[in-house]
Amino acid sequence: MRVGAINRQAADVVELLSDPARCQVMLVTLPEETPVNELVDTAYAIEDRAGVKLGPVVVNGCVAPLGTDGALRAREGVRADALATGLTLDEAELDALAEAAAFRDDLARRQADQCERLAERLPLPQLRLPFFFTADVGPGEIEVLADELTAGIASLEDVAAQ
Repeated sequence: MRVGAINRQAADVVELLSDPARCQVMLVTLPEETPVNELVDTAYAIEDRAGVKLGPVVVNGCVAPLGTDGALRAREGVRADALATGLTLDEAELDALAEAAAFRDDLARRQADQCERLAERLPLPQLRLPFFFTADVGPGEIEVLADELTAGIASLEDVAAQ
């Protein structure tokens, strides 16, 4: 439409999308190789084809490291924690918990590597959200996510103000 209400509405939409103060795209990814690759490709396509400014990247499902530094240290830590809380663990339970702790630390390290790779390929701020070890996301988890996003956005504003 060259004239009329539809033309004005279309012009308003184009103006909105091209104004970086009013419109930014926030992409979301997981800290894994394929999702990071796809996010980078998508980000460049959005910038090149649509001309819309990109906002911070949300990295969802980040696992915090336990700091065990390997299975042996994990085993020692699990044993100390069990003793401190009065739990009695047999050797098989101790081994299983230590392997799980070491696996989690390795996962956290691999995720950190992917976040670093993402930062190198796409130099945008990252807002990292935690992984929840539950099948159900309820009000408590939503509150944690909201608090994490609020804190992350506030830190971006603090950096911008400096």
